[in-house]
Formats: sequence, structure tokens, C-alpha cells
Amino acid sequence: MDRAADEVHPWPGRGGILGVLTELVTTRWDAVLSDFRRYYQTDLRHAWRTMPAADVVALIRKLPADSALAQAENDGPPWGIVEENAARMLDIAAWQAELEWVDRITDPEDRAVKRERALAKRAGIKPPNHPIVPPVAYRPPKIAELRWNEYNAAVELYNAQNEPAEVRHVSSADFDSIMGLDS
Repeated sequence: MDRAADEVHPWPGRGGILGVLTELVTTRWDAVLSDFRRYYQTDLRHAWRTMPAADVVALIRKLPADSALAQAENDGPPWGIVEENAARMLDIAAWQAELEWVDRITDPEDRAVKRERALAKRAGIKPPNHPIVPPVAYRPPKIAELRWNEYNAAVELYNAQNEPAEVRHVSSADFDSIMGLDS
């Protein structure tokens, strides 16, 4: 067998549809076995022995998104628009509950609160135009990481826009010069 061909082909010695099918079934046997029983009411071993490879592949490809094989390949249950919308609604509800709690326990007449608000106003810090809601709902790991990265990027952008300007100290002679008052 040609060594260079083995390095290029992902399954050395097993080409075509049978090679791909063999690799899939050997790495995900338990998922495919349970899916064949659940969706086709047949044993995978029987199908493997009696059906053409192309037919077995067609059955595997037609397994639904909630199949054990799809979950094994996608690292978890299916995640679509409905699930993401429900997660975002939960994120918003949790964020809103947190804001209501903070509002309830914060005394606007407290000296520390007044001082913080005055400092923020003096520094020109304003709330963001749109709420930055943290993703607290359960999501599959890859999607959860994506949402946290989006959240952190939005927070960093907001913080960068609200960094106080650098304070520059100048002498009165320099001030006069800058203002064009020196004669």
C-alpha cells in the first residue's frame, strides 16, 4: 500500500462509502445502534449484514436532529432558533430581576450613591444606548462560549467609550500660550 496515499486519506485502506460508513459506525456504534432501534425498529447488526452500504448510509443521513448520533456529533442536544429565543428571554428576565432588586435596595438619597452619580456625570459616563444583558441561561457549550464572548466584547466596547479623558496638568504660562493669551 502506498504510504503517501495513507497519509492523505483519513481512513487508510478503506476507501469510498464503505470506508466512511465503517469509520462512522466504529466510532459512534452505540449512538447509531440506539437510533436504528428507535427510528427504524431494526437492529443495526442485521441492517449491516443484509442491506447495501448505500442504503445504510441513507438511513443514517436521514436520522432526525434529536437522534443520539446527531447529539454525539454536535456535542449535545439540538439547538435552534426556538431554543435560543427561549434562552434570550430567560437572560432578559434574570437581568430585569437583578435590576429591580438593585433598584429596590438602593437609596437614591444615600451620600455614597449621590457621590457616584455625580462622579459619573462629571466624567461624562452615560448608560449604554441598549442594555448589555449577560447570557445566564443554559446553552450548549460552544454556543454559551460564543454568547459570553459577544457579551464581553459589548462590555469592553462600552467601557472603552466611557474611559475618562486623560487629565493634563499645565502651568499658567502654558495655559496662556495654549489659549493664545501670551503677548
